[in-house]
Amino acid sequence: MPHKIRGKVIVDTLEIEGELGGAIETSMAASGHPTGAVVTSVPHLPRVEQVVHTAQLTVTDGDTDGGVASEELLTLPSSRVLILGAFLDLAITAVSEEITGTTVKMAVGTAAATTDTLNSTAADLIASTNITLTSGEGDAEGASTTVIHKDGDTETTYYLNLGIAAAGITGNGTVDITYTFRLVYIDLSMGA
Repeated sequence: MPHKIRGKVIVDTLEIEGELGGAIETSMAASGHPTGAVVTSVPHLPRVEQVVHTAQLTVTDGDTDGGVASEELLTLPSSRVLILGAFLDLAITAVSEEITGTTVKMAVGTAAATTDTLNSTAADLIASTNITLTSGEGDAEGASTTVIHKDGDTETTYYLNLGIAAAGITGNGTVDITYTFRLVYIDLSMGA
């Protein structure tokens, strides 16, 4: 059951009470509306999706394409959505011996990475950001920089993507990661 916040909004001298996240109803008098009229408002409040996870990911060595790893973060429904922002805080706590490089790239996009470049749809929400490794450990933060309007035709899945340059990987390996991902959006569809 979704959490709701009980609240009151005062506009001039008109008081509106209700639960945020659901319909708000009030009887209005002396406000320019007919006495006893009921106005219903469906607030499109920003929603926050947060994913906190610790995992071990397999980094696939793609030879000249470098090493890549991906994990599905979340899927937004097929409705019109205005994405206000996204944030990723990721820490790498260990790497296997096949990973010899000291830099790992991270990004968030609408497609799983296929090369270590991490561009285009592999990084169309949060652009590629470098994580510098010291003794196999490192951390970094990344954030989106633009507001995105998603149409309502299809679901959209977002992926955490990692990339390691070809010179920094000698075969399929693993990375241990811990991350927090937040996505803030407004569902613009009617009845959302």
